[in-house]
Amino acid sequence: MPRDIPVGNGQLLVTFDGHYRIRDLYFPHVGQENHVASPCRFGVWTDWVGDEPFVPGPGEKADTGPGTHRVCWSDQGWGIDRRYRENTQTTDVRMTHAGLGLEMRCHDVVDFRRAVMVRRIDVTNWVDAEREVRVFSHQDLAMYGNKVGDTAYFDPQLRSVIHYRQSRYVMASFYRDDQQQNDGFATGNAGFGGAEGTWRDAEDGVLGGNAVGQGAVDSTIMTRIALGPAGGPDQTGRAYLVIAAAFDYAGLADLHRFVHRESPQGVIDRTDAYWRLWLRSNPDHAAGQAAVEAELGQSSTSDKSDKSAAEVSGSAEAALPE
Repeated sequence: MPRDIPVGNGQLLVTFDGHYRIRDLYFPHVGQENHVASPCRFGVWTDWVGDEPFVPGPGEKADTGPGTHRVCWSDQGWGIDRRYRENTQTTDVRMTHAGLGLEMRCHDVVDFRRAVMVRRIDVTNWVDAEREVRVFSHQDLAMYGNKVGDTAYFDPQLRSVIHYRQSRYVMASFYRDDQQQNDGFATGNAGFGGAEGTWRDAEDGVLGGNAVGQGAVDSTIMTRIALGPAGGPDQTGRAYLVIAAAFDYAGLADLHRFVHRESPQGVIDRTDAYWRLWLRSNPDHAAGQAAVEAELGQSSTSDKSDKSAAEVSGSAEAALPE
């Protein structure tokens, strides 16, 4: 299957399929270890407002109609337009769903230096009533490319779901208002013994909270967004999904501190700034890289360079529009 709108930095590469599901997560070398076992689902749960009932696929629930609620993953009735923001490696994905009365606008980046992916999620209500939307992210990962002997658990220190085996660690968490906001999580078995995965646990809008799974495992996390009626000041709500990869727990902790220092939006802004400066400097890769690093005043290893990039990314040119 073709891979759409890839984002990466040479150490971490994330690609998507035609339904905007994460299909590949390469770390630490692009094209070698792919830590995704099957498409990682992304979707929302809210009340069904469409005039027509939802048409279920095999094994899916059919209890939809006005007044009922359901989760719709990105391969279930969404219209999806996938592209990049101009002059950046930031995705610009517009998703619409008539049955849910929602629009989502998403932007994905991988930080230009660190193995961190950030997705900004703006959800807009088309209905003239207050609503609660629950956003779900499903991680079906396989460390080193195979589902043997993995562990997935919710870590109370980093407040994230972590998948790991040996020297490969991946964490996932939602953020809202620059603070972590995971309103539900589940870990469990997937792809073994008939287990479909924790994404099935999301169908009623509530995750079971199983804190640890071992073997062939997956995980799902959820955050809530309150939306005002269409046309009002709170018609659109925002959340961020952060996924990071490291060689050990200490590496994840360092990335966790980095995201909290910069904020998820700060990671997007600084990476936008980096690529815009790179393109302005020189179309030749080597010359362009040198010119960008000179303009940002950064070295290849120091945290001081990150501060310089953040200062540049704070400019109006770098900021994503509200």
